[in-house]
Amino acid sequence: MVFFSQPGRVLGFFLFPIFLFSILLEPLYAEDGRNHPVFILKIIVERGEIYSKEEAESTRLFRMLNTVNWLTRENTIRQELLFQEGDLLDAELVAETERNLRAIKGLSVAEVLIEPSHPGGVDIRVRTRDAFTLRIEASTSFVGGEAAGRLSLGESNLFGYGSSFSFVQTRRTKKSVNRIQYFEPRLFGSRQSFFTRYAKGDLKTNGHKISTVYYQFEVARPFFRLDTRHAYSIGYVFDDGADTFYDGDIDETTDVLRKKTGTSLVFSKRWGTRFYKHILTSTVRYQKIRYGEQFGNGKRTILVPDDAEFYSWVESYGQRKTHYFLEQEQLDTLEGVEDIEVGWEAGFSLGPGYRDKNKEGGIYTLIHGFNAQSVSIPTTDSVLVLHASALGRVNAGRYFGWEGKAFVHYYYQGFPWQTLVSSFIFDAVYEREDLERELILDEASGLRGYRAKAFSGNKRLRLNIEDRIFTPIEVYHVVFGFAAFLDSGYVWERGHTPDISDLRSSLGIGLRIGSLPLLKNTVLRVDMAFPLNSDDAAGFSISFRSGQIIQLLSNTEEGEEF
Repeated sequence: MVFFSQPGRVLGFFLFPIFLFSILLEPLYAEDGRNHPVFILKIIVERGEIYSKEEAESTRLFRMLNTVNWLTRENTIRQELLFQEGDLLDAELVAETERNLRAIKGLSVAEVLIEPSHPGGVDIRVRTRDAFTLRIEASTSFVGGEAAGRLSLGESNLFGYGSSFSFVQTRRTKKSVNRIQYFEPRLFGSRQSFFTRYAKGDLKTNGHKISTVYYQFEVARPFFRLDTRHAYSIGYVFDDGADTFYDGDIDETTDVLRKKTGTSLVFSKRWGTRFYKHILTSTVRYQKIRYGEQFGNGKRTILVPDDAEFYSWVESYGQRKTHYFLEQEQLDTLEGVEDIEVGWEAGFSLGPGYRDKNKEGGIYTLIHGFNAQSVSIPTTDSVLVLHASALGRVNAGRYFGWEGKAFVHYYYQGFPWQTLVSSFIFDAVYEREDLERELILDEASGLRGYRAKAFSGNKRLRLNIEDRIFTPIEVYHVVFGFAAFLDSGYVWERGHTPDISDLRSSLGIGLRIGSLPLLKNTVLRVDMAFPLNSDDAAGFSISFRSGQIIQLLSNTEEGEEF
């Protein structure tokens, strides 16, 4: 009876279940404070061509591009919606659907709007605008002293279903490759995807001509929404070719013949809330490697290991926290919305590995590693990305191989018509069981102004500062910008202590070209760089590439020629 003599406890006893129940039901109600659920009554999909009807009528080029483009089918858009008619309205799912639609290659613009309809119900209006997805290209490039030619034919919205197909033929100084690939994001209308690639080429080295063959396929089910619980992938790779090692010049190389066959199975499970999740991933891999002769005119002699088979089973656990999503513009693109997930993720990996040396006995190793990344908004006009990851194989305290990477990317938009980007990257590799690995630093990999394959080693440091300048110049929906940049970096071998005088640097300016209808988020860049260490370069260089050297969430090695 003492309990009932205290009104506060009595009130709390009855109100707490009601309070808890209201929290659980909160997503089922609209955010306008009304005390009844809101249902989705109707979903309207409005598809738009690349250019509007008025634009197409006024310009013959726009009319022709609309004609040859496959308009994205309504069913292709509807199958990406995370809700359907009759569902309770969830504003988070509406926003997530819009982000997913923006990520589709065949769409340049996507909006998902909530429109009040009747008491207790709303309509959802989905508006999309197609991007030009047909690619017919013939180009040449000259990057860091290496000439290359490229012919490509591709379509990334085949028949309007979102499938992609491409054929690419490239010709370089020593290597030529013909590649064909196909990607189906929704296999037979399911959430499973299918990817396959086949490539055949020739490698010329020291008077020898080596034929190379590569093919790959993968079936996967991704995490297609924030609350998806399971994902998996099954893959197979066959790679019959050669690994190339450079001696400071594109023409001084050593090529080691090798044939690799590998399979992998990855299964992930996650639990928690939409914005805070635990992720457990199991990865099983098998790889068979056979080595052949080495050719070349380089000064190095590569230690070729024995043929081997490698088995591994690694368990990874991680956590991922999403604070919110931010819609931003003019970070890595000239126009269009870029979706940024602000938050952090961290995890570790652990598992056994076994290397069987040509059926003559092997060795067990413990595979272990970690990864951590955060995306934050220090001020209203800046974005900061921090990343660190490492993975190694050890036995009895002795490492047989490892790799690590760390980078800091900082974007500042406090100045008008500009985005100031700075990037600091360090990565390293080490291998003593398999064929040795090397890292390259040159024109294509972030040190503009220096010849192709100028520097190689197993530790690399790179600093890039770039001022991306946007202009109001627009011609037929093609926009133009400029850039001024400073690149600096160095690569060195394990055991060598680098000095500040070892750094190689360059200054340069560039032209940036973008078009939301034609290129979506891709930026074409033309860079003119002036090396500051003349002993390692020949005057200035001009490069033509697609894609930014620095991207917000990745350490981009090399863009494609266009």
